[in-house]
Amino acid sequence: MVNSRRPARRQNFTCAHELGHYSLPWHDDPSYTCAGIEIQAYSNRQAEREANRFAAELLMPYYEFRRALASRRLTARDVEALAEQFYVSQTAAAWRYVEASSEECCAMAVVEQGETRYSVRSRLFRHQVRRYLGPDSVRLAQLVDRGPVAVPPSTWLMGRGYEEDTLIQDVAFLMNGIYLVLLTIQIQDEERYWRLVQQYG
Repeated sequence: MVNSRRPARRQNFTCAHELGHYSLPWHDDPSYTCAGIEIQAYSNRQAEREANRFAAELLMPYYEFRRALASRRLTARDVEALAEQFYVSQTAAAWRYVEASSEECCAMAVVEQGETRYSVRSRLFRHQVRRYLGPDSVRLAQLVDRGPVAVPPSTWLMGRGYEEDTLIQDVAFLMNGIYLVLLTIQIQDEERYWRLVQQYG
């Protein structure tokens, strides 16, 4: 069953996700059900991750999506354009962008009430995204539609090793106090950047 009250593009991903359960032969338990949050989120359940990957590849084929990234950056405007092009939600488009990015140090996070519900990082993004955010991070409503802005890396990132880098943040409003936060680290040390590309890209 698909919730018809959800936006049409999100329903599209949900249908593809459920088709993944139907098509993958080891997902044949008739009693199996999945919650809506698992369809949208980076679920911890193996079957949900597999169905999400099936849906992403069906609706946003990797090489076609990679071609679409050639003129794009991880901004709210470009993510919305990709979502329109592939007829998926902003969250799904951002997730696929980050997953398909091999030379960009970027991440996406879905945030509600000052807490990161889940995040996805590109291969070059080696830092953990904070789960519980400080007061400067949670004023997201004020940042919607402002476009990309530089913020202190410690606003979002845990650990050390990013002090000399620039963190760019862009924010999109999803629904009901939930925000999509797009993060890009601009690595200032070119030698370190190419080491990351060689090791993880």
